[in-house]
Amino acid sequence: MENLIKKRTECTPEVKFHQNGNLIIRGRSFCEDPKNFYEPLIAYCNNLKAKDVIMDLMVDYLNTASSKCIFEIFEALERNPNIKWAEARWFYEEDDEEMLEMGEIYSDMCKKVNVQLNSMSESALIMA
Repeated sequence: MENLIKKRTECTPEVKFHQNGNLIIRGRSFCEDPKNFYEPLIAYCNNLKAKDVIMDLMVDYLNTASSKCIFEIFEALERNPNIKWAEARWFYEEDDEEMLEMGEIYSDMCKKVNVQLNSMSESALIMA
């Protein structure tokens, strides 16, 4: 399995998925066909061989369809029998209640993946 790297575009986030279990999604996601963008990421998580996973999500905007795809990534990590421990670090702007609530929803829905909610200033989130 090779690393999966996607550059950020105007409507899709940067992705760095490494076979060692370090996963990063950073940016905005509001593309017209998020299924097409996220399917390789979901497949990657389904097939990941790492026992330990840390996923950093630094997303400042998700449309509804993209948020469903992000949840499918969580589901893939939850189902993957190779993964024994998983943590998702959900970063959001300190005054962005909507993104905080979305992180809380993901946290409530996950059993195996431990979701940590982390507030950041807007400038820190943009520079991350």
